Amino acid sequence: MAKAHKLASNSYWSELIPIISELYEEGASLIPLGGPSGKRPLVKFGGRSRLPFNDVCKILSKNNSLTYGIRLHNLVVVDIDELDPNVETKMLEIFGPTKTSVLTSRGKHLYYSNKANLKIKLPAGINKVDLKYGSNSFVVGPYSIRPDGQKYLPEKEEFSLKKLSSIKSISAAQSEVGNKNFHILEGTRNKYLCHKAIEFVSYVDTSDELLANLKYERDNVCENSSSVSDRELNKIVKWAWEKRLSNQVYSNLNSVFKIDRASYHRINQHPNGRAASELYLLLVDKHGHIAGKTFCLNIKALVKDNCIHAGEKALASGIKALLELGYLRMVKNYSVGHHGRKFQLCRPIEQTTDVRE
Repeated sequence: MAKAHKLASNSYWSELIPIISELYEEGASLIPLGGPSGKRPLVKFGGRSRLPFNDVCKILSKNNSLTYGIRLHNLVVVDIDELDPNVETKMLEIFGPTKTSVLTSRGKHLYYSNKANLKIKLPAGINKVDLKYGSNSFVVGPYSIRPDGQKYLPEKEEFSLKKLSSIKSISAAQSEVGNKNFHILEGTRNKYLCHKAIEFVSYVDTSDELLANLKYERDNVCENSSSVSDRELNKIVKWAWEKRLSNQVYSNLNSVFKIDRASYHRINQHPNGRAASELYLLLVDKHGHIAGKTFCLNIKALVKDNCIHAGEKALASGIKALLELGYLRMVKNYSVGHHGRKFQLCRPIEQTTDVRE
C-alpha cells in the first residue's frame, strides 16, 4: 500500500481515494466520518451490511471530509489513549505481537484479527486503554486527516488488513483478576440484562443497536459472560422491543421521571399555571420517556376519566399556556373527519437563568 502522505490541500483527496479503495478490496467495511472532530459517522451503520465504496466516497466528498472509519467485524483494535512504552509493552504481552499499528493524535491503535470470536477483556488496573471490536464499532482509518490537522499514520511504511496477527485471549489468571470487577453475578444476569434493555430501548434507533448495547453489558459487566448466549440476548431484545412498540416501557409504577425546577417554576408562574402544571405532569409521565413522540389531547376525555382535576375550560387554557411557554408544540392541526390536533413535548429554546429572581 502507498506510503505515508503529506497533507496537500488541493491534492490529498485524490491520494486518499486509492488508499481506502485498496482497503475496501481487502474486505474492509468503511464508513464516512466528519463533523468538527472528524470522528462523527456521517451515516447510520448499526446493523447494516458493508456500505458500497462509491457511497462512502460520495458522502466524504459532499462533506469535504478527509476522515473515514474502519468497522471492526472480526477485528480488535487496542486503543492506547496516550503514548506510553510501558503500557504498549504490557498490551503486547497480553494480546500478542502485531506489526499493524497506527499513530493517532495522542496515542496508538494496535490492530488484531479476531476471526475466532474470542471473548476479549482488559485485566483490572489498566488505564488509558480501550478495546474496540464488533461491526457496530469503528476506529478512524490510517492516512485520515482531521479538521484540526491531526493525522493517523501507520508506524510502518505500509498498512494492510490482509496479514493481521490473531489476538490472544487473556490467560485464566488474568481473567480471574479481571472478573473481580464484574459485579453482576451468575443467577442475576438475566434480570440485570432485562433491566438494561428497558433502560436502553427508548434511546436506540433499531433493535440491532439495542442488541449491540446488551452485548457490551454482557461482555464487560456480567460474570462468566461466555455462558450467556446471543440467543438469550436476542430473546431479551425481542421482549423489550415489543414493550416499546406497545408503549409499555414504563408501565411499572415503581419508577421515576424528572421535571427540572426551571420548568416547574416557569409554568407555575403563568396566569394559567395551575392547570398547565397538572397537564404537564401528566404528559411527561405518559410520553416523556420517548423523545419526539406525538400524541393527541382529548379535553373531554381527560376530564371525564379524572386524569385532570381542572375543568374543560381551565384545561384548554393550560394547553394554551404550555404552547406559549414552549413546553408543548402542535405538530399537526385539526382536520375535520380525519384527526384531531397532534402535539409533542419539547423544551423552550430560551429560558431565563433564574425564574425566581
